[in-house]
Formats: sequence, C-alpha cells, structure tokens
Amino acid sequence: MRYPFCAAASIFVSLALSVTGTLVGAFFGLQIGQAGAEHERRNRQMAEQSRQRAEEVARMALAHLPPDTAKEVLSASQERP
Repeated sequence: MRYPFCAAASIFVSLALSVTGTLVGAFFGLQIGQAGAEHERRNRQMAEQSRQRAEEVARMALAHLPPDTAKEVLSASQERP
C-alpha cells in the first residue's frame, strides 16, 4: 500500500463521523420527542381547564332556570351518550 497512513486516517475519520452522527441524531430525536410531549401536556391541560369553565357556566345557567326546567335539562343531558 502506497499511503498506509491515509487508509488508517480515513477509517478513523469515518468511524468518528458515524459515531458523532449517531449521537447527534439521538440527541435531536430526544429533544423533538420531549418538546412534542410537553406540547401535548399543555394542550391536555388547556382542554381540561376549558371543560371545567364550561361546566361552571352550565351550572350557573341552570341555577337561573326554574327547578322543573333545570331537572329536564339535566335528565336530557344524562340520556345523551
């Protein structure tokens, strides 16, 4: 072999780059996955807060109805799936 040092250097460089590429890819994959999980957690939390607000508004609205009408509304809502 005419340039043995070049062959060894190219093997070393390719090995180093493949390991580095694998580590960088894993790092960014984890970062993206964690960001997606955090986004999903925030969306779930906002949806739960919206549900609680809607439930509170419905209770206040039912409180202003006559008792018989409120009972009809509640029974109709419980019959729905």
